[in-house]
Amino acid sequence: MISSYAIDDVPESVLRFWHETRAAQDPIGLMSSSIEWLDLLTSHDTTTATVLAVDGSVVLPLMRRPYAIDIRLMGRRVGGRTFDVLKVCGGELVTKNADIEALAAVWDAAMDEHPGVDAIWFDHVCASGHLALIEQSVARSTQCRLHVLERDLPHCRMVMPADYEACLAQRSTKSLSRLRSKTRALERDVGSTCEVHEFRTAEEWGPYAEKIDALMAQSWQGRMLGHSFALEHHRTAASRGMVRAFLLTCGENAVAFTLYYSGRETLIAGFLGYDQRFARHSPGAILFLKTLACLYKQDPPRYLDFGEGDADYKAQWSNDTVHVNSLMVLRKSAKLERTFARVSRCASITRALRRGLQRVGLERSLVQRLKRSGNVSS
Repeated sequence: MISSYAIDDVPESVLRFWHETRAAQDPIGLMSSSIEWLDLLTSHDTTTATVLAVDGSVVLPLMRRPYAIDIRLMGRRVGGRTFDVLKVCGGELVTKNADIEALAAVWDAAMDEHPGVDAIWFDHVCASGHLALIEQSVARSTQCRLHVLERDLPHCRMVMPADYEACLAQRSTKSLSRLRSKTRALERDVGSTCEVHEFRTAEEWGPYAEKIDALMAQSWQGRMLGHSFALEHHRTAASRGMVRAFLLTCGENAVAFTLYYSGRETLIAGFLGYDQRFARHSPGAILFLKTLACLYKQDPPRYLDFGEGDADYKAQWSNDTVHVNSLMVLRKSAKLERTFARVSRCASITRALRRGLQRVGLERSLVQRLKRSGNVSS
């Protein structure tokens, strides 16, 4: 039997199954799959949250969201479309002993309950997890088909070592020495000592809010992707004890800032930004090293989740990297078929063109030119 619940009406038995099953699957992923995370993400519009459950076998926490898809050819946007999706909180299927037919019925029930929705989006399905189960069950659905957005994305995490010294021992002496040298060089340039400040409440970050917002406006997400950041948007999370934020200052300069979400013994990296004037000193790396020292001094988490991507600092500090897949369980419709067929064709053409350019040694220079023109995505 498939049941549907509003976020405030989920029975205790379903909550217990949900969190115990997810913790057994992947304890580092528990926070981002939890009901408190779902509640936070939908706190300004709780009507977008739905929890589908099959007694003792499946929980599907869902958030209704617009999804914009860009159709790109060699990085240049040649089309696109926005449609409504049900995004799975945590991005992975929470299940134990579910059979293929039962899951196929869940996909159909989700589509029946949300007639204006075009897809269910899983953005964190581990290859070692339920990928095959999702693929097989969608094939049995009467209303859905599967589209793979991306495969084998690296997701870096850290199981926190027992103490700060053990944590540092994961890195080479040479790399740590180089990072400390960068700290000293930054201090010489500014003529002041670097300090780190931790904030857990809006009252604590209040005196620094204007500087932090200005700093974050310089981040690559803000400049390249148009993502905005304002501390005010994180007041709700802070009021629930779900924020740990760190600011690196050098004299009067706000040099780097990072915000983590906290819960279930885990820190999830949310935002990072730094003053571009000091980029040569690797201010984000300096801040991370000092953040680790702060964490070990008070309330150290058990896990640190860096998120998707293989940026150097993530790969250097990670001791638990998993590879994940992003999938769409699409409603069967001619319009969606045409859109995603065009996405696939453009991706295939791009791969073929890049292989050809690589053979003649021109691929790197072309991509760099497109990046400078703002017409390519990384």
